[in-house]
Amino acid sequence: MPRTRRDRLLDGISGGYGALLSALEDTEGRGHRVSRSALAEARKGEHEVMELARKWIGSPTSFFDNFEAAVDVEARAQRRALELGRDSLQGVADYGGELQRALNRFVRAYRQAADAVADSARDVYPRLTERVRGRARQGPRLIAVHPARRRTRTARKRAQATEPQATEVQALAT
Repeated sequence: MPRTRRDRLLDGISGGYGALLSALEDTEGRGHRVSRSALAEARKGEHEVMELARKWIGSPTSFFDNFEAAVDVEARAQRRALELGRDSLQGVADYGGELQRALNRFVRAYRQAADAVADSARDVYPRLTERVRGRARQGPRLIAVHPARRRTRTARKRAQATEPQATEVQALAT
């Protein structure tokens, strides 16, 4: 089915917008996943800290057990922070790939639109040059002055009266 240039142009523009919108949707989804992951890790940390507080309240004089529990909670918090950082770096790598795919779609779509415009220009250019060459053979056209733009006789006299005369210009030049 032959497609018209207009269809190719509009499909290209639509494809470009589609690529941008899908990139925005992917970014929004990624942001949602990161937020949920950070929130889940914060909840885990909060539960661990509350367990530590209960342990300290239950046996406030057991220094070594409380110290060991605090070190354990701190180690788990650091592990979660490292995992969250690793997940974030993986997300950045995934984002780079998604961005590259979206930009490739965008460029392909607008290349299609540009090709349609170029095809149209190639067809129009010979006709346009023929029209210009035909006018050049006819000679220059005189441009008619619109009546509203013509100076009235009094306006011309007023303009001549305000223009310096040749003798005045010569006197100023010496």
